[in-house]
Amino acid sequence: MTHDPTWSLTNSAGASSSGSASGIRHSRTQALLAARGPGSDRAFVLVNGFEAWVDHPAGRSHLASQRYAPGITNPDEASRIESFTSKPRPTWRFKVEGDAHVTQEIELLPDRAVAAVRWSIAEDRRGFTLHVRPFISGRDPEALHHQNEVLRTHTEKRGWKLSWRPYEGVPEINAYAMGIFDEDPLWYDNFQFDDGATEDLFSPGIFHSPLFYGKPFELILSAGWEEVVAGMILPEHPVLWAETEAPRAKTMRKAARKPKPKAKVKVKNQGKSKRK
Repeated sequence: MTHDPTWSLTNSAGASSSGSASGIRHSRTQALLAARGPGSDRAFVLVNGFEAWVDHPAGRSHLASQRYAPGITNPDEASRIESFTSKPRPTWRFKVEGDAHVTQEIELLPDRAVAAVRWSIAEDRRGFTLHVRPFISGRDPEALHHQNEVLRTHTEKRGWKLSWRPYEGVPEINAYAMGIFDEDPLWYDNFQFDDGATEDLFSPGIFHSPLFYGKPFELILSAGWEEVVAGMILPEHPVLWAETEAPRAKTMRKAARKPKPKAKVKVKNQGKSKRK
């Protein structure tokens, strides 16, 4: 792809999600999830982006590219993108192996600091496993982030929820996914923007999940646990997906109840009765 289309989502909660078709971040303001701090108008870039790849019987296929100084794109697999559209939500179709395809969609939930990414395999194939490594920071949208010893690298696990608190005063980053998370803290250095500026990002680990036809894998990210609870993302019903308007409650009219017939008593010779 010679041209790299960009996309951007915003909502009334002050949250945003933005990026490019290739996955390369062209400016420091692009991020998978940016949100305001609690009780504040100050914005933070929380989840900058991610690496994603699929292992399959023929090898490995990457679903995103990163650009590092001095202008090196790695992995450079933009040719796998068969199509991209930003409407109604950013959606990619990747050719991953033979005639197999994986779709990737990103949604920013209305009125909440919650971003969701969904991956689906388009054909009924076996042996496909998705891996996702998020990049986080907690910086100002106009700032640059660099490797330091202050960032808290610990992943807190509370049942099926993961959380990261990179810095004091920055909203807690929460993640939920029906998959395995391997804690593997690493710094990634020298991501490069179009203006030549560079930054370093922290990755707490990798999500893993098999991909099955008709059963998407979703990674849900939020700025604060309250956002998830308010959105009713629960372990037994994790999917909060792609509704631009909240579904309207349906009012069901109760049918008028007919009086139940009285039980008939059949008298037997023994003098006992039986209700039917």
